[in-house]
Amino acid sequence: MKVDRLASGRLRIVVLGYVVRGPLGGMVWSNLQYLMGLARLGHDVYFVEDSDDYPSCYDPINNPVGATNRRNEVLQIMHSRNEVTIKDDQGNDMPAAMMALNASYRVKGEAGERDIPARDFYRGAYATSLGKGEILTSIRIPAPADGHGYAYEKQKRKIGDYATAVAAVVLTLSGGKGNSVTIALTNVGDTPLLATEAAVALIGIVSGTFQRLVAITAFFLALNYGICCVALVVLRRREPHRARPFVAPGYPWSAYIVLSGAVALVVGTLVGDTVNGGLAIALLIAGLIGRMAFARRGARRSVAKL
Repeated sequence: MKVDRLASGRLRIVVLGYVVRGPLGGMVWSNLQYLMGLARLGHDVYFVEDSDDYPSCYDPINNPVGATNRRNEVLQIMHSRNEVTIKDDQGNDMPAAMMALNASYRVKGEAGERDIPARDFYRGAYATSLGKGEILTSIRIPAPADGHGYAYEKQKRKIGDYATAVAAVVLTLSGGKGNSVTIALTNVGDTPLLATEAAVALIGIVSGTFQRLVAITAFFLALNYGICCVALVVLRRREPHRARPFVAPGYPWSAYIVLSGAVALVVGTLVGDTVNGGLAIALLIAGLIGRMAFARRGARRSVAKL
């Protein structure tokens, strides 16, 4: 956002929004908070109805072609005077876009200025991280990396309606493969959110590592089935009279069949896919070491408390 101060240090600010078109309490307040807050900071603030659905928002006789022309006229006049424009978007477009772009919001209040990441800004319906007396003054968006691309889609009944769902995606490629991806969603939960799991899956697909993840996951699933079958057999032999609320159909042959299949898959992976098999074993060893370290740390803490 470009800010050009007048000689007096004050700003003339135009806030665009919907009040005449949607005279609801929440929509009106979302515009009034900017008007009142910026005015209290000492600026000259103006409001322009940003709707071209109803020409009557202005003057249907003198301006019959709609509000868009009137809005553009006002903005051109303000721009020629080096004045600033702030647009209050009521279509729920900004949260997902700002989160996908990793933007940060500069807010100002009596305690001074601070920056809030867009991903930490939204708390709920009409609820944000703004403190008492704070107001948003600027938005900073880092320059996207080379090789980036983006997509923005939203589902709505008609133009101007609140979107049923919004998705913003920023994808960066390096050497023809995916390097990073961000997926942000709006109107699919109480707050805008980052689809982290979907982003991980997508970057795995476009980077060519998804197949590797599937192979390693299959190895661990087979290993887990094998361990469970061995545990079942050992438990039955050690404690044959123990109460069994759940019965394994076809035991013991069903357990032996599953165990045989699991062993075959694990051995086949280690022999036929040595890279993914080696990575799976390395992850398993690292996990065991980490578990032992945390267990020892917890034991020392328990002794210290005693």
